[in-house]
Amino acid sequence: MSFLSEYTDDYFKRNGLLEEAFERFEYRDNQHRMAADVSKIFEKGGVAVLEAGTGIGKTFAYLIPAILSGERVVIATKSKNLQEQLFFQDLQFVKKIVPFDFKTIYIKGRSNYICLDKLSKISVSNVFFKNKVIKLINNWVKRSKFGDISELNEISGSGFLHTLTSSSETCKGTKCAFFKDCFVYKLKLEAEKSDVIVVNYHLLFADYRIKNQGFGKVLPEYKYLICDEAHSIEDIATEYLGDSVSKYQVSNLLSDLEGNSFEGVEKLRNAGDEFFLALTGVVKENSRAEINSVRNDKLEEKAGDFINMLSEVATNVKNSEHEEAELFLARIENCMNIIDKIFFDKQFLNVKWIERSEKNISLKCFPVDVSSDLEQLFYNLKGVVFTSATLAVNENFDFFKKRTGLHLTDIEEIYPSSFDFSKQALLFTPENIPEPSSKNFVMKLSDELTELIEITKGNAFLLFTNLKNMNAVAKHLKEKTEYNILVQGESSNINLIERFKKEKGSVLLGSYSFWEGIDIQGNSLTLVAIEKFPFAVPSDPLKNARIEMIKENQGNPFYEYQIPEAVMLLKQGIGRLIRSSKDKGIIAIFDIRLMTKSYGKIFLKNLPQMKRVLTLRDAKKYFAQL
Repeated sequence: MSFLSEYTDDYFKRNGLLEEAFERFEYRDNQHRMAADVSKIFEKGGVAVLEAGTGIGKTFAYLIPAILSGERVVIATKSKNLQEQLFFQDLQFVKKIVPFDFKTIYIKGRSNYICLDKLSKISVSNVFFKNKVIKLINNWVKRSKFGDISELNEISGSGFLHTLTSSSETCKGTKCAFFKDCFVYKLKLEAEKSDVIVVNYHLLFADYRIKNQGFGKVLPEYKYLICDEAHSIEDIATEYLGDSVSKYQVSNLLSDLEGNSFEGVEKLRNAGDEFFLALTGVVKENSRAEINSVRNDKLEEKAGDFINMLSEVATNVKNSEHEEAELFLARIENCMNIIDKIFFDKQFLNVKWIERSEKNISLKCFPVDVSSDLEQLFYNLKGVVFTSATLAVNENFDFFKKRTGLHLTDIEEIYPSSFDFSKQALLFTPENIPEPSSKNFVMKLSDELTELIEITKGNAFLLFTNLKNMNAVAKHLKEKTEYNILVQGESSNINLIERFKKEKGSVLLGSYSFWEGIDIQGNSLTLVAIEKFPFAVPSDPLKNARIEMIKENQGNPFYEYQIPEAVMLLKQGIGRLIRSSKDKGIIAIFDIRLMTKSYGKIFLKNLPQMKRVLTLRDAKKYFAQL
């Protein structure tokens, strides 16, 4: 056993250093094994893919060996919540038990930090807020180390604060008068001196893209990377390695051009209005459309007119002597290039679509396959650890590895959850539910959920893949039950979760954003009900493009892509229920295909072992026994 492995073992073994330091620490064999595997990556290098079930304590299992190694490590994750827990709780605890000092830093995207240049202009003009608010921000800026706007609790929810932050498009860099005092610049300097750097995936991929294009860097050089919540890597990488332009983004650009008195902006605004009006005419609200399915002569004409006007204004900006001409030119050209690629570049292979929400409309072009980019990122490092509660399908990592470019791995391991689902949870799969495509499905689902909620006295998460079904069930429950019904969209997700925790017996209905990353322990949550298998919606252009690519390569997209992806998401949804050894409850899946289709066995095989019941009567009986 090497030095690092021995050192790690001293912490995780029975009666070890963790048990001495932490009064409530319980020895967990799987945590011990995982820590040993992570230490091997820091000793010898390589790639580890580690599925760590809920309750084994994976965070300490990777943090402690990483820190003991003495190497600089970047820890990337998906959610802001886990970033904050890592930095403000877990790392602070490790600092108390490791016998040497190490520096840590927590970095978010640029839009989370006050831009002193923008603040100076607001402070002078004071057109948005009353004097006392400007004064509050200016006083805080003098005290704040890094200018993180989340520190301004009094007004942190205000959209006004985001007008005082910059983006990669609007940052002046070294030409800014406030560069030496810039919070983002200070953050980068601090990161250069840090041993542990906690980031989100967006920042990780921004750093990769910038370094790859030779435009500098976001993060300091590092050799070791730990990817937590690694199941989300492909989707976030796809988004970040793609391009998009929105009406909101163009509106901001036009306002900035107008405010700086560049010529031709009024004509450009008219061309932009006509272009986005044409886009609105071919896509329904809250939907997406692949560009070739809605392309027509009028749309192409308006796109061409808009590009031409952008080009005219770009020439005016270029010929001006404005101090920010270079920044404005880059923003205009980026907008032109994206619209041109989407409408007129037939050699551009990324999937292209229009996406329309209630208040905005966007053009997007994303790569169908990001595995080669991810391969380049990961295999240029000395050691990488991927971990999540849901990485395996059918007890192997083939799907995850293929999607993320991992052709060679050194360690692959599944550490089962330390929770006993057979004693803590019940699986209810109603035998009398129609297929999800049936006209009667929503009515029957609503009736069954009404009775099931009575059994658990509320305290339920109802997870949907279809917003129309969600809203129909919500309407039914509000009419037929006395429980507090909370529905996604009626308030912010954070507010809904807080209300769910505080208001006993609540029922929360949500779609994909509630399937993962939410940790509610105790009696507040005793039912997780899933409407149907979370297969990708047919209207998703990106998923359809991936399906077509697999077909072109003579593969079977249903079994190679759609089922594995749905299995991983289903495991995430189910994982919301049991978050501690004391939690108990019902997992309900209202998809009859679990029993009637051959692929239903694949989903069942990937669920934790639980007692399974087919009727509400049995669900009530065995829930009482739990």
